[in-house]
Amino acid sequence: MRRKIIYLLTLSIIGGIALFLLNAGPNFFGARPVITYFPDNGAIVYQKTETHLNFIDTNSQLEWTVQSKINRQAYLIQDFSLLYRNNRLIATINHWKRNEQSLSETRQLEAQPGFYQSLSVHQAELHIDNQIYGKEELSADQLFIWNNSGKLDSFKEPRSAGEKEVFSNAQKKWANSQSGLLERAASQYGFNLAGYQIVPLNQLTASSYNQIFPFSREKAQRITGQLWEGVYKAIIRGLQTPQGTIEPAAGSRLPILLVGSNHLLIVIETEDKQIVLLKQLFD
Repeated sequence: MRRKIIYLLTLSIIGGIALFLLNAGPNFFGARPVITYFPDNGAIVYQKTETHLNFIDTNSQLEWTVQSKINRQAYLIQDFSLLYRNNRLIATINHWKRNEQSLSETRQLEAQPGFYQSLSVHQAELHIDNQIYGKEELSADQLFIWNNSGKLDSFKEPRSAGEKEVFSNAQKKWANSQSGLLERAASQYGFNLAGYQIVPLNQLTASSYNQIFPFSREKAQRITGQLWEGVYKAIIRGLQTPQGTIEPAAGSRLPILLVGSNHLLIVIETEDKQIVLLKQLFD
């Protein structure tokens, strides 16, 4: 099959550092730490990891809270969270401290009708005898805000007939949109969708990653950690399009994971409908 390869980024599980945006200088991030996978040695234990979305009806605000706590002071603790409305990125939280045990950040945004999802990675970094160790945990929350008889209302899981109807209609719309995006990506980059398990990023959770990546727990953790490392760099630095331009991540679509037998593809659509494809090897 003739392939039209426009742009492909490759991540290596063995290499440890994702190869994103090769032309970016070493000081691109300045003093801000990046999400980087380090192996766990058991010394760090998360006592709290939480992402919470709440609708405040008195002032029609969406309250977004991300917080974490570990059992000891660490060289670095960091919470990185993505907020999507109707599968499009609208905001990020990138909160970090050194030599602390806990983090907490709350933001309020104007509430608009739509399905909100927040996906967070919590990371702690420990330095022992010239070795760097890490610990990562995931958390997430969702909230559907809708116009209920002329007034904004919210739910996390649909229960009433009205909630179930509006949520079902939205799900059908998103499913059709996802199918269309994946077909475009497969045609543009020359891969066969039948060879992959399709997993939207929001389905990769603390309880599911070991099933999505059916390897040892250690290897599944490593794949998940380096996946988030790559997503972080792509979101913070901007998305490099097939034409080589850098587009802001704001407005981009929730990443879709295509899990194969020995590699992972990550499909991200920019706000202006360009498709970015990332690849991560499992070996």
